[in-house]
Amino acid sequence: PRCGLFSAWKQWWRGDSTKGVPPLRTLDTKDMEWLDRKALSRDEMKGRTGKNKRQRRSSKKILSDLKQTCLFIHCNAAPTLRAQADAADGPNDALIFDMFESTYPLLVMILTERGVGNS
Repeated sequence: PRCGLFSAWKQWWRGDSTKGVPPLRTLDTKDMEWLDRKALSRDEMKGRTGKNKRQRRSSKKILSDLKQTCLFIHCNAAPTLRAQADAADGPNDALIFDMFESTYPLLVMILTERGVGNS
């Protein structure tokens, strides 16, 4: 999804009903194959250089990165929050926020160490 990390985390659990997107955790690489055939827009090509500047990243890799990030948030959230999220219907919006918030300082530290978001 073209959004921030919290929005992606929320869509991982809830999807986006206004755009007809199911919860991202239910997607499979087959569901994403159409993205590999879609041409990049002008906005997406801005700032891209090199031999692959006209190609998007493999949808398989995008989904894998998203899954790893969301599983990281889930696994590093407070244990009581994780237990509630794993209940029958999954987390409500408040719990989704609390899980993200409990992991946020760790995410910032890791992303800062890796230089992600710094330009």
